[in-house]
Amino acid sequence: MNLLEVRTAAAQMSGRYDLVTPSTFANNGMDFHILSGQKYLDRLITLPDSKANLFFAPIAGEYSITIPSSCRVLHEVWANDAESRYLLTKLEPAEFKYKYMEPISTITAGAPVDYTFIDTRSLEATYQNVLAEYLGKPAVDGSGYGYRGIVFGPQFDAQYVIEVIGLFHQVELIADADTNYWSYAAPELLIMSTLRSIEIFNRNTEGINDWTSAILSAINDMDADIVDEESYGVDQLEG
Repeated sequence: MNLLEVRTAAAQMSGRYDLVTPSTFANNGMDFHILSGQKYLDRLITLPDSKANLFFAPIAGEYSITIPSSCRVLHEVWANDAESRYLLTKLEPAEFKYKYMEPISTITAGAPVDYTFIDTRSLEATYQNVLAEYLGKPAVDGSGYGYRGIVFGPQFDAQYVIEVIGLFHQVELIADADTNYWSYAAPELLIMSTLRSIEIFNRNTEGINDWTSAILSAINDMDADIVDEESYGVDQLEG
């Protein structure tokens, strides 16, 4: 099913024709609940295509990148140069600030070794005078919400390919013809989760609980299939 078909079914099953244009089923608020339902499903189960790798190519002198808001869980960060690919060491923000507290001008540039995750509202260029100190700077107007960044130590001495591995939300359905995993492979679950979102905003506890129970039951069945597929052919545990 595409977005229009999901929206139409959700309106018909919920009776909430005020959330669509009845004559065409164009969006009049229903897409908010569809997206809310999609994100709820994304958090319930890790699908094979939830995992993805992003690649960045920061140039010499840089030491940070911005991760899109579709990334919900960050797992690993790797660096690539012409000779090798290696895993970087993750530091907690406090550890990073302690290790790289000197001004950038006094730190020798080199191949990236460490990284930490931060809220990119602290990444405004005017605050990047000290590599670690600015991690605690207050947010500035226009620096954005909902994004995270990765700060590297030391600053790059050349261009490196940075590979970020993590879990990502399914792509948002925006145009009527758009599809994603949920609308294509499990549209009934997306519709159920959309109806659950409507019940949340109606403050209908019984309806929320009923839809949640039905969704979790279906998700458990789906998860069992994924586990069975991934474990097929594995005869015994190594030990």
